[in-house]
Amino acid sequence: MKGISVIVCCYNSALRLPETLKHLALQKVSIEIPWEIIVVNNASNDNTVQIAIEEWRKYENKNIKFKVVDACVAGLSFAREKGIAESEYGYLIFCDDDNWFFENYIENAFKLLETWPDAGIIGGYGLPAPAVEPPEWFKNYSSYYATGSQNLCNGIIAGNSPGVYGAGAVIRKTALQQLKEINFETIATDRRNEKLSSGGDIELCFAIKLLGYNVCYSDHLKFHHFIPENRLSKKYLLALVYQFGYCDILHRPYYWLFNSSLPKYKKTWFWVLMISLNIYLISLINLFKRGNSLARFIHRINLSHSKGRLTAIIKLNWRIQKYYKLVCQKFKQPIN
Repeated sequence: MKGISVIVCCYNSALRLPETLKHLALQKVSIEIPWEIIVVNNASNDNTVQIAIEEWRKYENKNIKFKVVDACVAGLSFAREKGIAESEYGYLIFCDDDNWFFENYIENAFKLLETWPDAGIIGGYGLPAPAVEPPEWFKNYSSYYATGSQNLCNGIIAGNSPGVYGAGAVIRKTALQQLKEINFETIATDRRNEKLSSGGDIELCFAIKLLGYNVCYSDHLKFHHFIPENRLSKKYLLALVYQFGYCDILHRPYYWLFNSSLPKYKKTWFWVLMISLNIYLISLINLFKRGNSLARFIHRINLSHSKGRLTAIIKLNWRIQKYYKLVCQKFKQPIN
């Protein structure tokens, strides 16, 4: 059915949710566009459900369908699956509990999917909304916080392995239904409770691309991404970067698949191990070079990323090549 289902996944979101729901309530949407909000309570142990219901009552005069559902299995991916299963409409938006949509977000999302019939997923433009004055390094790494432009221009994201962050992502439901029909499962998982991960969003983009849809970007989809103080620490960034490095290896089978001209010997666990080890050693050596505090911190970031890569390839072992073959079979792609 034509319309928009906004899926808001929550884990202990009582403090963050009110502002997010307020921005959804203030959306300016044409009466011809039906839409709904689905708040998914993902194993929270605070009063997220109560806050969601009480907050929305402030806007109950709005002609918008609203419901709260429970997803008992911890994990962002599981919460989104629950939201998708509960959704009524054919267009979906993943709204994180700290995303504050501009007032035309819903309407623009609908129009974009109508205008771009081959688009399977569209990423937006997140603007950082830090709770405190961000540190000096933040401007160089703000993209790790799902903010900033995701392409040079609006439209199809070119390249062999396009991806957008899940925050604010607009998705054609039929693409997800097709993935379910082939029993597609991601090798990467997204956040579980407080554990960081970032691989599920990008892997979903790769899978949608393999179905024949386009992965797109539009700066007409703007939102503020609230960033609490604890996420602006060096410790948090290093942990986040480590996960990006780890997921870089998890996504290696797609990189091999999208780059068919890559020599066979480069599509092996041993080759990726050697490359990852080399990057790690270079990063470790650079850490001991002289420089100011910011330069040294940048070296720590690079080391954390390379450590994530190395950990993943050692942990995955030969399974990475098995997964490559499995992905090729699922999407009926030749194994080169």
